[in-house]
Amino acid sequence: MLVLGSLACGVDNPDQTGQPSGVAVVTSGPAPGEWFVDRAEEAGLDFVHDNGMSGQFFQTEIMGPGVGLFDYDNDGDLDVYLIQGRSLGGDVPSMPSQDHLMSTDRLFRNDLGLDSSDPRLKFVDVTAQSGLQPEGLGMGVTTGDYD
Repeated sequence: MLVLGSLACGVDNPDQTGQPSGVAVVTSGPAPGEWFVDRAEEAGLDFVHDNGMSGQFFQTEIMGPGVGLFDYDNDGDLDVYLIQGRSLGGDVPSMPSQDHLMSTDRLFRNDLGLDSSDPRLKFVDVTAQSGLQPEGLGMGVTTGDYD
């Protein structure tokens, strides 16, 4: 939710808003009556969670996926790690996918600021090049930095 909420915000010049530098202000608002605008696809976050729906009401079918925000590439901004589920229903197939990467955990690198001509938030899928090969059912993720 934090990622999706931050996608609808931007930082304006303090001369235009009267607010101190670094304060997030909405640069384009939602339509009247809307609270949030889904800009995930626009920012490059292409991910569909598979809850493993089998109709047998396993605990994992009703739990949301995990998301980790951490600095994967040590560039000072937050990258996104999304957890994928799997089917536990035996014969019931999980989400069909032609692409193995679409049905696995995904790592998206935050490329904000790399292209100064386009300052919009941009994520790039780096799952394959990162060497990640997650298997099995994922339900959560934890990140940390000791130094």
